[in-house]
Amino acid sequence: MCGVCGIVFKDYSKGDSYSESVKGMCKNMWDRGPDNSDFWMGKHAVLGHTRLAIMDPSNSLANQPLESENWVLIFNGEIYNFRALRRKLELRGIVFRTDSDTEVLLNHIQEYGIDQTLTVLNGIFAFCAYEKSSGNTHLVRDQLGIKPMYFWLDPKSETFWFASTPAAIVEANVEATGQSWDLNKQAVFSFFHLGAPGARPSFFNKLDRLRPAEHMVVNNKLEVSKNRYWTPSFNKLDIEEAVMEAILMEKETHVNSSVFLSGGIDSSVMAAVLSDVKGFHLSSPEEKYAQYVSNFLKISLKVREFSNDIDFDKLLNKYSTSSGEASASSPIPLLVAELITSEGYKVAFSANGADELFFGYHRTTIPELKPEAFTALDYEQSSVKSHDEQFYHIFRDEASIIIPNFDRPKNRQNCRELYEINELDGDFPESAHHRWFELQTYVGCDLNPTLDFASMACSLEVRVPFLNRNLVETALSHDGNDFVSSDYGRKQPLKRMLKKFGFHPSLWSRSKVGFSIPDDIVKKRDDGINIHLDELEERNLFKLGISKQNSARDYIYLNSAIQAFNI
Repeated sequence: MCGVCGIVFKDYSKGDSYSESVKGMCKNMWDRGPDNSDFWMGKHAVLGHTRLAIMDPSNSLANQPLESENWVLIFNGEIYNFRALRRKLELRGIVFRTDSDTEVLLNHIQEYGIDQTLTVLNGIFAFCAYEKSSGNTHLVRDQLGIKPMYFWLDPKSETFWFASTPAAIVEANVEATGQSWDLNKQAVFSFFHLGAPGARPSFFNKLDRLRPAEHMVVNNKLEVSKNRYWTPSFNKLDIEEAVMEAILMEKETHVNSSVFLSGGIDSSVMAAVLSDVKGFHLSSPEEKYAQYVSNFLKISLKVREFSNDIDFDKLLNKYSTSSGEASASSPIPLLVAELITSEGYKVAFSANGADELFFGYHRTTIPELKPEAFTALDYEQSSVKSHDEQFYHIFRDEASIIIPNFDRPKNRQNCRELYEINELDGDFPESAHHRWFELQTYVGCDLNPTLDFASMACSLEVRVPFLNRNLVETALSHDGNDFVSSDYGRKQPLKRMLKKFGFHPSLWSRSKVGFSIPDDIVKKRDDGINIHLDELEERNLFKLGISKQNSARDYIYLNSAIQAFNI
């Protein structure tokens, strides 16, 4: 993918000095875009870009920033429906110089304006579009929050900074000014509550993230406004067709593609539809199923084995210094991404979001489900009965976390406010609201940023077809009876697809297998957790309440946090 960054300022006489900070942010994000780096300077803004060349990779004209008559664009991501948008623009007489989706996005904004453009985009993206005529800077993030965007308004220097990672902003600002950054205790709480900093705040005080489907406008007086440009629409189309369409829509790339092939249902469906990809697997109990799928589809499979020489301190440091965040689950995608890029691949496909949309976990309540749905299958577990049970499956026990001088959420409503949960409007079934809750918390705050930062630390673009906006709307429009049956159990549409492809029923007729890193590999020393815990407590950042367990999970939480706090 890419890295985007910039500084908006009032005093145009200081543009040259700000351009040095923008170059510093680009340098910090080199792993996000090692193929090219450049910047653009205007009267009130400097924009920077680092490119990971995926679409039209050999064409230097596709390098960014790209400029039209009235707009300058820096773009991170992919527009999956850019071919259709391009044809529409060509009918209006627009001539293209590249085969990139970025040029299509720029010309669509030039022709139709940014608000109308946002209504038609299908993709994963975070971009900045600077409007020359007004001097307004527009920041936009995709509908499901796949690609990141961070921002900081500094009233002291009268500047507005933004970048794909908080690390880029913090390090460039420290280099330019020498100022120190306080930690945001709400983000610290979110990390120990969920496994990643949630909702808007980053770990660094007053450095926030753009929320999914958010459009922010910064004028040259540094006045900021924002709006949410998308919420799911009720769209009850055929689920299997929507899955096929999402995967095929995201298939186009001008470099070789790979797939995170876990051996589970979701990644097997992706591999079958994509057909001409290489599979990569992190050694697990499902390795034999991944091997079966690769043999059946006649695609190659590369496996990374767990071994005692894996340095988790080094992995967590790589993640946190690249991103400026912490994530308890980051070692898993990092290990796979390192393997994929070592084989020369720039693009991979992941099944992120499928479990949350298709009731893969028993933690998701399904109020409308017919009682007989699970009676014929002894390997499927019935869903929890209440939203409270779902809530406590997603979040860690709050009693084990004490954040000094921070008022923890006292009830469910407080937590909804903390994570900025939006409600669905329209005719959605009751279970859609429970799935939408998971997409905004566990997926949006943990899985999505973790996958992006881990993969981009290795210069790897990862596409997530199950979070395609059209598929999300279609899946949410169906109730649980369309996903769970006495014949197939959970994920009925995906299992039906596997059957149509010709796979043996043993691939899906089994209990779900969880995946975690073995304790003996993660925890190499008994005093590791206590060392990190003492450091954090000495800094008055947090205390463990009911437990000081030397578990692998706690080790990763604590180690990941201390690495990020020290960037």
